[in-house]
Amino acid sequence: MSEQTERSRAPAQFGGVTSAAIVAAGSLIWSLPFLVRLASTNERWWIARDDGVITLSHARNFVEFGTIGVSPGGDRVEGFSSPLHFVVASLVQLVERGDAVVVSMVILGVSLAIAGGVLTFGFRRHLHRTWGLDRSPRSEVIALAIIGVIGVSMSSMWTTTGWLGSGMENPLILVSLGAVVAGILAGVESASGRRLATTGLSCLVIARVEFAAFSVPAIVAVAATAVSTTAVFAVDGARWRVAARLAVVPLSVAVVVHLVRRWYFGAWLPNTAIVQGRESGPIELVSAALIGLAVIVPFVALIVRRFVRDPFVRRAVDVVGALGACCLIAVVLWLDASGRLAGSIDAVVLQPGILPLGLAVAVAIGARAAIGGPIAPDEVNRAFVFAGLIALPVAQFLVTGPSRLEPGRVLGLAVPVLLVWLIVELVDLVGVLGAVWPASLSVGIRRVSLLVASSVVVIAVAAVAVTARTDRARALPYEIGWAAEIDDVAERVRQRELGGLGHVITANPDLGKVSYAKHSIMVDLGWLGDPVLATLRDQRPELLDRYLTAVAVPDVVESHSGWSCAYRGWLESQPFVDGYELVDQPGVVWTRPGDTCPADGLRAIWVRTGDDVEAEYRVSRELLGDADPATVVDAALEACRDADGDVWRCQSVRRSVQRVAQVLRERGEFDEAVARFSLSPTAEFDQAMLHRRAGWWWHATEELIEHFDTES
Repeated sequence: MSEQTERSRAPAQFGGVTSAAIVAAGSLIWSLPFLVRLASTNERWWIARDDGVITLSHARNFVEFGTIGVSPGGDRVEGFSSPLHFVVASLVQLVERGDAVVVSMVILGVSLAIAGGVLTFGFRRHLHRTWGLDRSPRSEVIALAIIGVIGVSMSSMWTTTGWLGSGMENPLILVSLGAVVAGILAGVESASGRRLATTGLSCLVIARVEFAAFSVPAIVAVAATAVSTTAVFAVDGARWRVAARLAVVPLSVAVVVHLVRRWYFGAWLPNTAIVQGRESGPIELVSAALIGLAVIVPFVALIVRRFVRDPFVRRAVDVVGALGACCLIAVVLWLDASGRLAGSIDAVVLQPGILPLGLAVAVAIGARAAIGGPIAPDEVNRAFVFAGLIALPVAQFLVTGPSRLEPGRVLGLAVPVLLVWLIVELVDLVGVLGAVWPASLSVGIRRVSLLVASSVVVIAVAAVAVTARTDRARALPYEIGWAAEIDDVAERVRQRELGGLGHVITANPDLGKVSYAKHSIMVDLGWLGDPVLATLRDQRPELLDRYLTAVAVPDVVESHSGWSCAYRGWLESQPFVDGYELVDQPGVVWTRPGDTCPADGLRAIWVRTGDDVEAEYRVSRELLGDADPATVVDAALEACRDADGDVWRCQSVRRSVQRVAQVLRERGEFDEAVARFSLSPTAEFDQAMLHRRAGWWWHATEELIEHFDTES
């Protein structure tokens, strides 16, 4: 074997240190400031927010029971907004099925390490391209120093750091953004750059359901770099094939994922959209598409016209872009007139980090142009990519409205992109300063140049520091520290009434940590995990109390503060007062001034009591025994059909089957038991609620409303 072949097969080295070692060092240097900041902050302020645990609960359901939902027994509901988070959480739980905190910390740690590694790789390549540093220890030191500066600066901003550690999808979005940026810095003409950019975009389009649309500007900007870059491709004509691959692969991933979602759940939008008042009907989908196009078209047209040479085509692109810009203005005016933009622009501008970093980027680009002359096409391409990535969370916030928790959860994702963009521009500025001064100039002038560049860096870091001072650590929403108390009560009832088999029906407004234990069939008073309640609330809110009183009738109920006010009619109804016993009132939760809620706004837990629920448990125990389930269901349905009462008089039998549905599924007896409900007064509703096939809640809700209207 020749010496040349040996060298080609050896690990890539820069200054005697392998690339892998440098990337690993960058991962550590990047991750350490975040981990130190989080570890030094009260963990109750940030760790495992309940909305993040909701996604982990869906993943645990999928891994343990084979269905995507929040309850055992064949549940099917999309109560989360991040397909990527669900997939990653499912993979983690195949290995580690431990506590939700452990799973979320594994995702956080791995995400930070990968983000730091890919950015280190990207900056090393960029230093080589910009400063000509190759196979030199200096390039490694500078790249690692840059990664350290970015890590320390970002971790100083609590809104961004807190949500990264919250257990939400934020760290996975950070990795996706980092991969795209690293791919652009490495250059899409290289195989590694293309792989990073393609992988990052493919993850980004499924990081949230709506990102499939809002990622289009970034996808077009990345693909355009392959067409208009001045870099040389190894094969003639390869740039167009690369551009097509950069666009087609992530868009194909988005299409496949959304088709699978539609097939499995029976809806294009998740249940979270219903909860936030966004319907998935044709009119709503077309409206959302038009709004998205109004945002995307002007940006895409601006990119495309840069490398179109034919005058006629260029004019056509200009016309399309102008029409898109007019539509965008019209959309903004419409959103403003409808009140949907109230406070949104202020929230974007005042989001910690966005304004000072944006101004610093503009100053750096201006200084670069003033000193070095016209900006090169590749730098313009890169600016479009960064703008597209920043537009992603900003457009998501402005078009779909603020996050259910707080604006920073989404807008904070723009901060790392802006910070990396600023550092890239400063690196280019230093490179330009080194190039414009001829070698004949004195050492003193060179030192002055270095001082100028360093001053810009110091000003940028100072801007970040000033922002950090106004972004002090505080508790993020939805800690839900009392979930264990609810689950403890539910598990005691389960052991006492069902012998530890089956599951009790638990209603509470904070879904994540209670459902993660998998001891309960959930009635989600917060609506995310219960599409029937969510649809009723959206379409016929006056029926909610009746539904909970006559149909759902949970075994265990927890409520507090504003939720108790929202469900006052149910909690103060005579059936609830007569049928439930207060078993725990562990503490006070905040209420708004003037609120007078049931149980005085205290966090309260009730357990269902009386002969009716004992009869239901008895049927559930018979189903768990050796008796034929079809025979048990037939007997129970016959008894309730012949009894006096309304059309819902046989719901007790459905609840009895629902409690033991998972056991019956494992025995292969579930379908036979559900088939017997053809004899129920509410047969179609009962079978939809138990089978939970794709789109089951639409059919169940229609039946529910029809029966309620018939009653009245």
